[in-house]
Amino acid sequence: MKQCPKCGLPIQDEDRFCVRCGGALKGSHLTQKKLIVIVTLIAVVALGVLLFILLSDNSRFEQAARDVDSRRTERIISEYFSTPRLDDLVVAKGWRFYTEGDYVYVEGHVTNLGDNEINYFEITAEFLDSSGRVLDTDWTNGTNVSPGASKSFKIMCKKPYGLSKAQVKVTDVS
Repeated sequence: MKQCPKCGLPIQDEDRFCVRCGGALKGSHLTQKKLIVIVTLIAVVALGVLLFILLSDNSRFEQAARDVDSRRTERIISEYFSTPRLDDLVVAKGWRFYTEGDYVYVEGHVTNLGDNEINYFEITAEFLDSSGRVLDTDWTNGTNVSPGASKSFKIMCKKPYGLSKAQVKVTDVS
């Protein structure tokens, strides 16, 4: 039979605490150490599970980011190939310029040589003197030219002094 180290009460060998003072008996200290080890192991396992979840969520986040980047890249490529380029619309041969009174006119057609609908375009005319200097410019716009289709344009401008010739070009498409 053992005695309580605090109060001296005789106790049974299998008792862990004193029934009078509640003091811990020898052997129960070892149980506390086991409890600390068990709690520490549980904490380490829980931390491991948490890290696994976080890393696994991170890989899902990274995959989602790659998917977004992939979709963004696909959209950019799609927009690039579906957006008309400036050289898709050409001024057809046979355009002309002429004067009537104090005004000069430029008339012609543009043709969509591309594969995409052109929803908007601008045509600019430059009016030049005999040495090629630009005396004046003017422009017009148009809409909706399907692939392979043509559309007429007309530009009118006050006739500049010294006018000798004109040149016409496509300056914008979308």
